[in-house]
Amino acid sequence: MNDLVLETARKQAALASDPYDSWKLPEEGDKASFHRSACGFLIRFHGDADFQIDAELYGVKCWPTLACDYDTVQSLYANAVLPLIGNHQGGLNLHGSAVTIGGGAAAFLGLSRSGKTTLAGAFAKAGHAFVTEDVVDVQREAAGYQIIAKTPRLRLFADSAEYLELADEVYGDRKRAISLGDALPVSTGPSPLQAIFLLADANASEIAIEKLAPSRALSEILQHSFILDVEDKVRLKQHFARLGALCEEIPCFSLDYPREYSRLPEVITAVENRLEEL
Repeated sequence: MNDLVLETARKQAALASDPYDSWKLPEEGDKASFHRSACGFLIRFHGDADFQIDAELYGVKCWPTLACDYDTVQSLYANAVLPLIGNHQGGLNLHGSAVTIGGGAAAFLGLSRSGKTTLAGAFAKAGHAFVTEDVVDVQREAAGYQIIAKTPRLRLFADSAEYLELADEVYGDRKRAISLGDALPVSTGPSPLQAIFLLADANASEIAIEKLAPSRALSEILQHSFILDVEDKVRLKQHFARLGALCEEIPCFSLDYPREYSRLPEVITAVENRLEEL
């Protein structure tokens, strides 16, 4: 059990150590930087919060900035810190969203702002049960891979929330967490994983779905994994092995489409048709 201790808000002062890894957003630079500390690890989400993880991975402390609200702290903890810890301990958490289609779940993996959350919301609007967004928690069972359902909410920008009819007014330029309630169908239990779709970051003019060989799928999925310590060679090897087994057993596809709300129904139909071919 990982317990979060919320400390007093403070300014993010310069750190004594150089980062050993970082997360970057396209055209925006560093989103987070990873540092070693005397206690274990320190993850700095620039402008939002510092999270300190002890060496045993059980205790987590957070120092938010004065501008960081409680919802952002909880989102960073649930959707970044816990998946990092989980994968370090042998789990398989991926950055994406998932919905049920037919008898199983489809996962959509993509970089930040690639459209995966809006896509999951669009599928739910079309009647497919929402499973999770931001973190796809994959667990290996005797019968195959399962995706664990998470809190039924979507973090959306104003225009996406308006398209999905989940918000009545524009509320700024940051994502907002919206509880789905009874607005959209949701899944409450584990769902068998039947396929993974990797969202291309290009703005294609037409819908394109391509089956990926396991080796290429592994290379792509690595971009959407949560790795706490890129210098821990033993754990990295174990993590790569888990991802490799996943790519061998679960069909993986690249998915590109015009990033236009009016085209989303066509994307849904194309994905449904492809899954029917499995």
